[in-house]
Amino acid sequence: MLVSIIMPLYNSADTIEDAVQSVLSQQYELWELIIIDDNSMDNSMEIAKRYSAIASRIVVYKTK
Repeated sequence: MLVSIIMPLYNSADTIEDAVQSVLSQQYELWELIIIDDNSMDNSMEIAKRYSAIASRIVVYKTK
């Protein structure tokens, strides 16, 4: 069963890497991570995009 993890993101540059690494370290492997940026003013979005570039099951969206 696919587990969808939805991670809201807003000015979280200090914590986003730990949060994503926590998901990546899980033993259960049938998951997708959906990161939704709510117009962060720091570099949170850039950090999240780095992860989506290396793992196809991590997708990043930005709200308008």
